[in-house]
Amino acid sequence: MKRSIIIITVIAILLMSVGVAYAKDAVVKDNMGMDRLSISGVVKEEINSFGENEYLVRPGETITVLNEIGFLQVSYCPEDKPEEIIVLSYDQYDRKANMEPEVYYAETDMEEGFENYCDLGRSFVPKGSTFTLDKPGFYHIYGTIFDEAAAQGDEVPVLDEFFKNVIVSADNAEHFEKEKYKPISVTSKNQYVDFNNWPVTLEAYNIYDNNYFKLRDIAYWMTEAVGGEKRFEVTWDESKNAINLITNKDYTVVGGECKESDGTAADAVLSDSQVYLNGQPIDLTAYTINGNNYFKLRDLCEALDMMIEWNEKEQTIYLYCDWPYGHVFED
Repeated sequence: MKRSIIIITVIAILLMSVGVAYAKDAVVKDNMGMDRLSISGVVKEEINSFGENEYLVRPGETITVLNEIGFLQVSYCPEDKPEEIIVLSYDQYDRKANMEPEVYYAETDMEEGFENYCDLGRSFVPKGSTFTLDKPGFYHIYGTIFDEAAAQGDEVPVLDEFFKNVIVSADNAEHFEKEKYKPISVTSKNQYVDFNNWPVTLEAYNIYDNNYFKLRDIAYWMTEAVGGEKRFEVTWDESKNAINLITNKDYTVVGGECKESDGTAADAVLSDSQVYLNGQPIDLTAYTINGNNYFKLRDLCEALDMMIEWNEKEQTIYLYCDWPYGHVFED
């Protein structure tokens, strides 16, 4: 009996860890490129038929205000009654009429700290405000920023729209798992990758605006072109049923590495393969395509702490293995 309980507990922990591994944060920017909102635990991001971003998250994820917002409206459509709209938070600012400082609406069922404020005729939602997507359904988010310069001399502040409606689908756990492992159609391509001034062409797949490569292809060129402490061996750890990467060790060729793309279409399914770096678990997003695992290159670079840069003009990914992840060269 105790053994069964332990096994069930371990399975539950593993399932939870898989969910965490593939949930990422998404950032909503304004029309000037400034980060405004952060949405936690995003499993899937798409552009819907209205040209708006749509995010799939689990119940309990949060939205955080990253920089002050002049106006924010959040409405909720229950999963069982999609035609019913409940406004959770908004201010009652009327652009066509003067507004007294004390006229505002701050009632909300969000977490403590999320409020709408009014200051000299304008409202704002302060940085750090958060609220939770705690019920299955759709959350419509609409916001504007206050244009103080344009309002000089006017009795009515100017509020400029900074993003269109963003739909967040906080669905139930069953639907979350179904969507997470739903196959998506992808097409292989040849991608230029420069390893410390050693350019090569590798097969890659672009999935949700990120490039995915075979782990062994990257390992091959890290040994062949780079060497040093960042090169790594790829082994299978049978005791952990996982892939293990061992740095500062030459890669062992197994055959089939570094084939170029044939341009064919295939189905990609999110992989639940666990990866360890020098014996420690790491978070690498991967998709299984035609029986092979393809890993997000940026995740791998972050784990190995090496710089990655995309050159739009040259359509080339540059890997600078002597520089840390996130480093930016000054102009």
